Amino acid sequence: MESSLRVVLACCNKDLKSALTERLSVFQSCVLPINYLLLMCIMTLSGSNAPVAVVMQDHGFYARQFFQAMEEAHSFRLELVTPAQAKKVYTSGKLVAVVTIPADFDQQLQMQHPVSVALHLNNVQEDATDDVRRAMALTITTFYAHAFPAQVTIVPIEHDLYAQ
Repeated sequence: MESSLRVVLACCNKDLKSALTERLSVFQSCVLPINYLLLMCIMTLSGSNAPVAVVMQDHGFYARQFFQAMEEAHSFRLELVTPAQAKKVYTSGKLVAVVTIPADFDQQLQMQHPVSVALHLNNVQEDATDDVRRAMALTITTFYAHAFPAQVTIVPIEHDLYAQ
């Protein structure tokens, strides 16, 4: 036991002397992992919530449910705007997309007619554009599953391996 303790203390002494003489190496070995961690956090956080403006021309029951389904997708940073505001912010390049819920959204759904929801994409960032496309498909599926459960007979049930 005494010889093992002597070996451990000798290794600690050698590492301490090395750290004191090679300060730049110690600094780099501490700073580089922190930089990678910060970069990964920034990339992860910015990619998950694409800035999207929503123009609600209809404020009916189904239109509000559609907006709620967009929020449940957890892929958008939604902002309700007027058409003029949407055009201004979209052309400035600050948005990934503008979604326009038409004025006759509820009426068309009640009459069981197809409804076109306008999606204008700023396709400069291909990654963000793809995220919005996938999230819109999820939004539509989620909306129909909640609003018209008899029409959507297959609904996925997700079971996460980890809570977060």
